[in-house]
Amino acid sequence: MLISDLKLLLRFNSTSLLEEVSQTNMFVYGDDSNVLVSNSGYLMQDDQYLLGEGVSSNGYNLNITNAMTIGFWLYPVNSGIAINEITGATSSIEKPLFDFIDIGSGSNSVLKITEHTSENGNNYLKINIDRGTYIASSEEYASAQWHYFWIVYSASTLSIVVDGIAHVLQNVSGSIPSSINGSNLDLYINHNMDGYAWNIAKNTGLVDDIFILNIANLNEQDIQTVINDGVKFVVDDNFTTTDINKQSIYFNDPETITIGSLIDDMNYIFVGRNDGKIMRGSPLLWEVRRVFSNSDEIEDVGLDPVYYQENRFLKIFNTTIRL
Repeated sequence: MLISDLKLLLRFNSTSLLEEVSQTNMFVYGDDSNVLVSNSGYLMQDDQYLLGEGVSSNGYNLNITNAMTIGFWLYPVNSGIAINEITGATSSIEKPLFDFIDIGSGSNSVLKITEHTSENGNNYLKINIDRGTYIASSEEYASAQWHYFWIVYSASTLSIVVDGIAHVLQNVSGSIPSSINGSNLDLYINHNMDGYAWNIAKNTGLVDDIFILNIANLNEQDIQTVINDGVKFVVDDNFTTTDINKQSIYFNDPETITIGSLIDDMNYIFVGRNDGKIMRGSPLLWEVRRVFSNSDEIEDVGLDPVYYQENRFLKIFNTTIRL
């Protein structure tokens, strides 16, 4: 489904930082010789950034002209508001995530993605296409927790989906270009070509599972499957062709969902929505990014013996609950 359109994939499985489509390495720049890699991805640092120069330093052959899709996990850190020491003016701190540079141009950003802070402790993304030809921001999202981003550019639209929910574009300026020059690109992570100023700083969050397609894909089921199952859905032919829509609880379901029955071996459950629909799907409702971050998931549903944790999943049986 997505395999033929995949142009770049970074899973940060090891310090070798192999880009898995072009089979080239990301280079580390900064004081530290090794990128900090945890079970959750690449930890960005003040004194470090990554550069992918593609095959023989000729850039990644992304073949992007009038459509692209970018997906990634991000654990954002809110850095607060910067104060200009001369004027006293306040401004959101701008932190680079990605900068795709047209190779040989030196500073021509085909696509730049930056993260910004807000006074209320939230963050938001800003997408800059073709050196400011078109700029738009996402709505705000909470910092200090994992989010999944799915950004889609086509010849006439830009869409930003956060955690499976499409965001209304904010602070839009310019006209979206009908095409961008993106055949061969250098990729910077945690760095852009604008330099740094009083309100621009490196990012110190975590990023993981970055992939790029040269098509515009806003299919809700594809987004949900990648969020739930990871990028193996994008790269594993067997997984893709045998995929079954087992996630019956969608992110845009009505607020109240009644779980009416579960079979004993936990293979599936039946769910009745308050709009009358009955669905069958997976019981793994509390799967969260590989491991439980803390014990809140269990505490939120109580300590009744019908709930128990096994193999990183919270299992539920012999009860009816409301979510």
